[in-house]
Amino acid sequence: MDVDFLFQLIAANQGGGGGSRYWRILVTASSGNDPFWGVRLSEMSFKGTPGGADLTSPAEAVARSSASLPAAGSTTSSDKAFDDNPGTYWIFPNGNDLGPRWLSWEFASAQVINELTWVNDTNALYHIQDMVVQSSPDGSTWTDEWSEAGLPATNGGTITTTRP
Repeated sequence: MDVDFLFQLIAANQGGGGGSRYWRILVTASSGNDPFWGVRLSEMSFKGTPGGADLTSPAEAVARSSASLPAAGSTTSSDKAFDDNPGTYWIFPNGNDLGPRWLSWEFASAQVINELTWVNDTNALYHIQDMVVQSSPDGSTWTDEWSEAGLPATNGGTITTTRP
């Protein structure tokens, strides 16, 4: 049996049933001393199988953030997390009045996601410490798929989280 087919079969039977069109990370804590410290990351990848191909493509969908700043198209807007350019990154600014910190991706069709990877900023104060991976069929009602707590603060390092 083809190993990729087997992974796809397993993935199709995990969380989200046939998958979801919208996926996001909801950051519940960052590594700064203040619980409302900002978040910076680049090169976010959503993968159907662990170690598999990145399913995001700037031409297929739009990334969004709960922060209204920085402006779209700037070198730190949410779309920069998916642009395949390690020189740009998404930043969620500091401040407790900015609301929840999340970054989402809208796929062209439903997907089952079993792994995420991203590159941490070189400043350890801006790393994701705790987060929840969520899916949604409509972009408004979210289901928790899995969560991570105590992620390592690796300056400029790649972080991988896989569905348990």
